[in-house]
Amino acid sequence: MREHQVEAVRIQVEDLQKEISQIRASQTLDKDVASAVLERLNTRLQKLDIWRNNLKNLEDVPGLRTPKWYTVDIPFEFGDTETKSGEIIISNEGPFVCTQIQAYYLVTDATEEHYNGDPPFTTNALGRTLPPTAYFPTMGWGQLPYFDNLFSVFSSYVGTVSLQLQRGRGWNLPDFDIQIEVSGSARYWAADPIPIASLYGVINPEYVGICGVVQQTDRLVVRAFPTTNTVNLSGILRIVFHGSQIQGNIDLTQYLGN
Repeated sequence: MREHQVEAVRIQVEDLQKEISQIRASQTLDKDVASAVLERLNTRLQKLDIWRNNLKNLEDVPGLRTPKWYTVDIPFEFGDTETKSGEIIISNEGPFVCTQIQAYYLVTDATEEHYNGDPPFTTNALGRTLPPTAYFPTMGWGQLPYFDNLFSVFSSYVGTVSLQLQRGRGWNLPDFDIQIEVSGSARYWAADPIPIASLYGVINPEYVGICGVVQQTDRLVVRAFPTTNTVNLSGILRIVFHGSQIQGNIDLTQYLGN
C-alpha cells in the first residue's frame, strides 16, 4: 500500500472519531438508530486500528523500495596522522534502509618514494583500490615462506653495525578504525571506533544483521582514525552504504517509534 493510502486511512480514522462524537452529543436521533450507527462506526474504526497497529517491522511499512547506494569519501595524504571525517545527506525521496557496508581505499599517490622496495615494486598504483585494512593481506602473505612474521610484511631494522630501516612489502598498506553517526539523532552505529576489518566476513563484506535506518534529509557521518603512526600512501577512504530507499514522505517513527 502506498503512502497516500496510509494518509487516507489516517483521515478516515479521524473522520470516524469525529462522527462518533457528534452522534453521541446529538439528542435528535432515535436511541435505537443512534446505537446501530455507533456500532457500525465502531466496527469500522476497530478494523482500521487493527491494520494500523500491525505495522511492527520495516517490511510492513508501505512504500515503493528501490536499490540505493550512498558513498562517503574521506581523503588522506601521505604522512597524515589525524582523524578525518566525511558525510552524505540522505535524499528527500524517502528514508534509507542500510543492509550492507563496504569499504575501499582508492590510491591517489603518484610519488615513487612512497612505494616500497629498492627499486619500488610499483609506481603506478594511482587509481587502484585496496582493502582499507592490512588484516587480509597480512594473513594471506603470512602463509608464504618469505613472509614468516609481521616484521617482514611491514618493516624492520636490519644490519649488524648500524641498523637501517627496511620496508616490507606491506609497509604502506592502509589501516583504519571508523565510527558511524546518524547526524541529528545523536545515534552512533558504534559507540567506539571499530576496525574496518569488522565490516568483512572471511573475505566478503558482511550484511548488517539489523537494518540501519536513516530518515530522509538526515546525514550519515563517518569518522576515520588511522591506526598506524602515519598514513603511508595517499588515497581516499571510501565507505559505501548499500540498501534501499523507501519512496515517499514517510516518517518511520510514526509507525515504528523512536
